[in-house]
Amino acid sequence: MIGLILLATAWLRLSRLDLMEFKKDEALSVMMIVDALSGQGLPTHSIASSVGVYNPPILIYLLLMPGLFSSDPIWLTQFIALLNVAAIFLCYWFGRKIWNDRVGLIAAVLFATSPWAVIYSRKIWAPDCMPIFSLLVLGGLHQLCAHGDRRWFLPATIAAGLMPGIHFVGLFAALIVGLFILVFRPKVGWTNWLVAGAVLAMMYLPFLLKDWSTFKSGPPLSAPAFSVTAFVLAGEIMSHFGIDYLLLGDSARNFYQTLTPAAFVPLTFLGQALMMLFAAGFVGLTVKLVQPFRHGLPVALSSLRQKAGKLAAWLLVILPLASCIVLPLNKKIYHHYFTMLYPVQFWLFAAALDWGLAKIPSRGQRLAQWAGYGLVGITAALQIIFLVKLAGFIDQQGGTTGDYGVSYRHKLAAAEYVVISCRDDRAQPRLLAPDRTPLQLPEYDYLITVCQKKTGVLPETENWRQFVITERVGDSQPDLTREFEAPVERRNFGPVQVLRLSDAPSQALMK
Repeated sequence: MIGLILLATAWLRLSRLDLMEFKKDEALSVMMIVDALSGQGLPTHSIASSVGVYNPPILIYLLLMPGLFSSDPIWLTQFIALLNVAAIFLCYWFGRKIWNDRVGLIAAVLFATSPWAVIYSRKIWAPDCMPIFSLLVLGGLHQLCAHGDRRWFLPATIAAGLMPGIHFVGLFAALIVGLFILVFRPKVGWTNWLVAGAVLAMMYLPFLLKDWSTFKSGPPLSAPAFSVTAFVLAGEIMSHFGIDYLLLGDSARNFYQTLTPAAFVPLTFLGQALMMLFAAGFVGLTVKLVQPFRHGLPVALSSLRQKAGKLAAWLLVILPLASCIVLPLNKKIYHHYFTMLYPVQFWLFAAALDWGLAKIPSRGQRLAQWAGYGLVGITAALQIIFLVKLAGFIDQQGGTTGDYGVSYRHKLAAAEYVVISCRDDRAQPRLLAPDRTPLQLPEYDYLITVCQKKTGVLPETENWRQFVITERVGDSQPDLTREFEAPVERRNFGPVQVLRLSDAPSQALMK
């Protein structure tokens, strides 16, 4: 069964990657990898975070491994997708060890087919890499503390140490590992500490020596404000809820018209059931973890040691969510902040379902089990249908009007046209917005470099050719040729329109 789950996982994450999201963050990450491998030295930071400070360069260092073979964005995205395939297997493997076989299998099925989980494994972005590290922390702490397997000290410690460098929400994982070490005091040799310290120092030292000061330029702190948004988002990323954020406007309306009520209504109902049982599972786990304290602290600590994986999973949920109540930072939160929770939501859902099935009298238990498995299977099938429909919609429209934007394929085609045109004209490209101002689009700058490798490097020359680039998903592209005095050639690549200006005066760049 797990083999079939992994096949479905790989198909959902690796197929049609030419439709992937590719915007500023993805392009800048790839450009850093290219610069590092072309002899310009290792980067000391990654892209800027949404709070205005640089991230440590852990994501870039991680992607240097596949980057040694190719810097093609699809190849790098395949690497991230495979990390998430491995995460599905670890979800099953550690789910069996921390709970039982049924919990591990159900969680793996739902994790593999979750629309948000699939979307957050198909682009070159820091949150997409978090689940594999979260699983190494959760499973590693369980094996280390509950079973005394010291081999898991390094994977758990290094993974927890790297997570804040991938995305700052990973600080909670590092805090959990530190807490476990202080409370349970696992017996490991000094060489393990030395190796963990050396690896983390090597990964963070360039950032600490050069770019730590960027934290001073972050946004000012504000008074703490209660927010229940985090509790909603943590549940929404189990299924398809909130994906309107990626679509927006006409794209959202047109996409949902493609879904038949026979599929969408049950999917919505089952998605709500996922969220409710996740909440029930969290409450049930809280009760189980608190109960031993009635018998005194020594008994409670001994019990918690045996339930180390469950305790770590509980902390991984409560710490980020509680922080949204007291965190003194006036900032909107988004779904991707909670990818580090994967797969805890699915474990807790499966644990709640497993507990409910176990309470059914033996006479009706077999029927109830098959009914439970059937609902999980139907949920997975409907989520796959949803993802197939979404991919078809993005393929047809070329992207969305929301945060997803224009798909990679059309941007690459536009960049290839620019390169071929400049090669024929023996000129260098200059990209403009419709108002004739210079256009700063890192994804196009990088894709032009990619296309030069395929079609031939442009000559070194002082001649240049101007191109006006516009993107509009859904609606027809406006004809901008009348707004330019110079003769133009107009080409459309899905939602991307490119105007090539002929013999345009250089002063146009200054307007």
